[in-house]
Amino acid sequence: MRRLMKTEGGQGAVGLIVVVVAVVVSFYLLFRTVRVADRINAKATTIQSGATSIKGDTSVIEQLTHTNDVASSILKTAGGAAPDGSQSLQAKLNTIIATAKSIDNFAVSVNGTANAINGTAHAINGTAASILNTATAINADATAIKAGLDQAVTQAGLILGDADTIKGEARSIRTSTCNIDKATSQKCSG
Repeated sequence: MRRLMKTEGGQGAVGLIVVVVAVVVSFYLLFRTVRVADRINAKATTIQSGATSIKGDTSVIEQLTHTNDVASSILKTAGGAAPDGSQSLQAKLNTIIATAKSIDNFAVSVNGTANAINGTAHAINGTAASILNTATAINADATAIKAGLDQAVTQAGLILGDADTIKGEARSIRTSTCNIDKATSQKCSG
C-alpha cells in the first residue's frame, strides 16, 4: 500500500480510501436510522394494541391520553429531535442522501481519472509500437551494413594478396632486368 501511495497509482489508492471511509459513515448513519425506525415500530405496536383493547372500556380516556403521548413522541422523533437528543429521522435520511450523492460524484471523478489513465496507456502503447518498428528497421539496416563491410574486408584482403603477388613479380622482373643489364655491361638503376 505504501508503494502505491508513492507512485501515480497512489492517487487511485487515496480515492479508494476516501470511498471506503464514506461507505463506512453511510452504513453507520443507516444503522442509526434503522434503530429509530425500530423505536417508531414499537410505539406503533403499543398504539395498535391499545386501540384494539379499548372497546367501550372505562379506561378508554386513560389509554387515549397515553396514545396521544405516544403519537406526540413519534411526531417529535420523525420531525424534530429524538427523545435521546439525537437527530430526527428526516435529518438522518437527508444526511445519508447527501453522503450517497457525494460518493456518487466522487466515483464519477475516479472513473474519469481511470479513463484518462487508460487513454494515456493506449497512447504510450502506440508510441512503443512505433519505436519497436523503427528499432527493427535500424537492426535490419545495421545487419545489411555489416554484411557489406564484411564483403569489403574480404575484397580488401584479396586485393592485398594480389598486390603482394604483383610486388613479388615486380621484384622478380627487376632482378631479371638487372641481370640483363649486368650481362650487357650496363649499370642496373633503381
